Amino acid sequence: MNKIKMQNRNIKHKFERKRKIQAAVLGAYALFLLLNASILWVYSVEAKHPDAFIHLSFDDTISIFMDITEHKENYQSIFENDTLGFLKSMHNDWGGVFSLYCFYETDGFSLSDCTDKFAKDFQDNADWLKFGFHSLNSEESFQYADAQKAVWEYEKTVKELLRITGSAECIDTVPRLHLYAATSESVNALLGAEHGIEGLLAADDERESYYFNETESNYLLAHDCIKDENGLCFFTTDLRLENTRNPYGDLVRISKQPDQNKVIEIFTHEWLMGLKTKAKIYAVCIFAHKYGYVWNYPMNRVSDNFK
Repeated sequence: MNKIKMQNRNIKHKFERKRKIQAAVLGAYALFLLLNASILWVYSVEAKHPDAFIHLSFDDTISIFMDITEHKENYQSIFENDTLGFLKSMHNDWGGVFSLYCFYETDGFSLSDCTDKFAKDFQDNADWLKFGFHSLNSEESFQYADAQKAVWEYEKTVKELLRITGSAECIDTVPRLHLYAATSESVNALLGAEHGIEGLLAADDERESYYFNETESNYLLAHDCIKDENGLCFFTTDLRLENTRNPYGDLVRISKQPDQNKVIEIFTHEWLMGLKTKAKIYAVCIFAHKYGYVWNYPMNRVSDNFK
């Protein structure tokens, strides 16, 4: 028994050393990005947005579930997964809150195959780590979906997320649907689904979001959020991390736009989580701290009036 305890202690110490090394490398790389982008001068600027909030999310999520299932006999915690471990460090150090929007299946693996061994880990961290529906898989969307198809795929995915995490507190009810595509019929059906949506995250570019026309989508792109005739809240996605070399500078610019600076929604894709993306997330956390943005979930703010 003592030998097992010693092995577990060594694993824990090794894991902690790895995290400290990664944090140092990421900090240095984030600073390099800031210097290389010639925006260090704005770092000294400090503005406060007491009613505003910031949120970061990940699309196409499924690899973390494959990983914790593959290593369920070896991992003592979900945070031995590289992505989840990094996000925990960003939460502990900067207060970050994160959502991961999930595929149900990919490459012969589905959420129904995922272990539920780590449900307590997910529950204990539900205040800053949540999961939501994205799509059944990378090939499917709700672009032409009817109500029945939409509800079936949504509930099928959320049911497994509930099993894996063990709690409805882990479910984000303002997700981003794959390709920002959905019919009015399918979205309205999701309102009434089990653990159904309370809102949606809208496009970060000039495409038409969901069932909005071009004029409505352009208006939404220039504002924090709008509500449709059913009162469903659509939040604009402000920044796609893979499309920026200078996230800090871009966020400073957004923070100065009166129609866009109350809700800052940032995203990337789970499969892009590498050193560069982590450094950009680090820079996002620095921005939020310096500019007084509170981390929160859109699902907690759907009743607010941001106009």
